[in-house]
Amino acid sequence: LEAEAFQLKQKVALAAEVKSVLDSWVRYETSLREREQKRLAAYVQERVTKELEDPKIQQAILAQAVIDVERGNVWVQFINCSLHGTGLVKIASTDSMYE
Repeated sequence: LEAEAFQLKQKVALAAEVKSVLDSWVRYETSLREREQKRLAAYVQERVTKELEDPKIQQAILAQAVIDVERGNVWVQFINCSLHGTGLVKIASTDSMYE
C-alpha cells in the first residue's frame, strides 16, 4: 500500500512538472508572437508613413478625394491627427455615414 502511494505521489509530481514546463513554453511562445506582432505593426506603420511622404502618392490621394467630392457622394469630417497635431480630412461615402 505504501509503495502504491509512493508511486502515485511520483506520478502526481511528474505530472505537475510536465504541466509547469508546458505552461512555461506556452508563455514563451506567446511572448514571441506578441513581439513579432509589434515588429510587424511598427514595420507597416513605417512603410505607410514613408509612402505618404511621397509627393506622387499625396497627389494621387488628393486627386481621388477631389473626384469623390465633386461627385457629391461623400461627406467630409475634420479629425485631429495625434501624430503631428494637424487636422486631417476623413472622407467616407454617404452610405457608410449611418452604419
